Amino acid sequence: MFPRNEALSTLDPPPFDPLQPSIPISYPLKTLQELESQAYFNSFHYPFNKSSVPLKSSVLDNRPRILVCHDMQGGYVDDKWVQGGNNESAYAIWHWYLIDIFVYFSHNLVTLPPPCWTNTAHRHGVKVLGTFITEGIDGRQTCNKLLATKESAQMYAERLRELAVDLGFDGWLGHGYYISVEGGQVSNAPWNNISSQGFQPFLEYKDNSTPDSIQVLVDFKEASYSGGVNITFKGTLKDNNDLTARLFQGKLLLGELPLHITYSVKSDGGSMLGLSLQFSSTLNERTSSVLIAPWGTNQLSNMFSKVIVPHVIRQEMAPGWVIQESIIEMNGQTLTEIHAVCYKPKPEIGRLRLENKSDGHNVTLAQNPSEYFAALGHITVKTFKDNPVFPASSSWLVEGQYIKWSPGSQGSNNLSVKITWKLEDGSNFQSSKYNIYVEKLVKTAAGNSGGRVEGTQEYIGVAYVEAFYVDNLSIPSSTSSVKFIIQVCGVDGACQNWMILHTINWMLKVDNLFLLLDEE
Repeated sequence: MFPRNEALSTLDPPPFDPLQPSIPISYPLKTLQELESQAYFNSFHYPFNKSSVPLKSSVLDNRPRILVCHDMQGGYVDDKWVQGGNNESAYAIWHWYLIDIFVYFSHNLVTLPPPCWTNTAHRHGVKVLGTFITEGIDGRQTCNKLLATKESAQMYAERLRELAVDLGFDGWLGHGYYISVEGGQVSNAPWNNISSQGFQPFLEYKDNSTPDSIQVLVDFKEASYSGGVNITFKGTLKDNNDLTARLFQGKLLLGELPLHITYSVKSDGGSMLGLSLQFSSTLNERTSSVLIAPWGTNQLSNMFSKVIVPHVIRQEMAPGWVIQESIIEMNGQTLTEIHAVCYKPKPEIGRLRLENKSDGHNVTLAQNPSEYFAALGHITVKTFKDNPVFPASSSWLVEGQYIKWSPGSQGSNNLSVKITWKLEDGSNFQSSKYNIYVEKLVKTAAGNSGGRVEGTQEYIGVAYVEAFYVDNLSIPSSTSSVKFIIQVCGVDGACQNWMILHTINWMLKVDNLFLLLDEE
């Protein structure tokens, strides 16, 4: 549920009451009294503001480091909406690999970083600090009170420490036009949510064709495989030419377990896209490269130490997307770079391959052999093949809180509710996010059978904590029941089959707003 555009409202909003249910937001503390009383922990918004991505290591390298201080229109603009907003042009950072420490700043006494910044910074190994600042005459009075005694100074320092530890940041000083889940588009509404930023690519490319022949871009406008963005390669590429674009650079020391590499591609005609992985060895100081690519790689084979043809999967829910899977064993070596390799097979090889395809898919070569288009949807690198074992649907406890109904337009009603969920045994499942859907069921006549219930799933948002607030969801008068569906996603990006998830199902009579909780 995205917040409505405040600029379109002609009414002054009511005074902010942090104790009352509303769309979750991030907000600062403005007085020492707020800090001292620990009132923030009683706020309705507090549980939504916890970050969900821990920092892998808090130790900074012994080298010159870069600290970036956020100062965007006073803070708490689009980023204050914890569950995301509808401004696809919202401010964000796209070069996390250049940053060591990120400071979230505003001119308030205690600036608490919105969890979207902490989640994304931690995903890239960047520390996050909040801000404690005193300014002007009021600031002098604040300092006098804070530093009145040694005990008062220690008490306020302890309150700041509590906030940092509990909300998950490290101390003090995404957007799109579509949303897709595993290749299936679930929303076409513009959105922003910095928490949804994946691990950012480190793009750099070179080719042996002609200058500027292929454009490489982070593309938000093409329908995506996961989230709302792809890396798109488009332009011209003649036969026997290729382009290599660096996607990631780092150091990943490999153990004895093999690497399972999966990536998704959508392409036109004979436009082929593979992955090149660069490895180094500390034992003999040698480097090696492995090409993972489908057919037609003869012209590239002498450029790599090894060529692997991946296993191809086509998913029914992901039309146009092809999933490539491979296994590599490089024990004791270090993965240093991942590149995309764009190429076109020789025409005679392409024709022979297409004529002999027996998988039932209609594939044709592009009419203009020099035209090239391919989109890279995602890359997964892991040391285990199978998807995570998700908890059984019956093991989740799901509750609805702060249920509120209000009249809508044309006989409809609006539903607001806070949904929470947790495992019954109190354990924690390591998830990356939860996709939230709603199904509005309508009872239709079906002869003597007494009627049947029909409905379609509608994506309403994503949660990074085990809670989600639904704000003024329109329920048509023809609706007989409302079902909320929570889809659990693992840290590797795999999502549980939402058809079997634990749901909350409210059977309702709209005329007198009778409500019955039925947990399936």
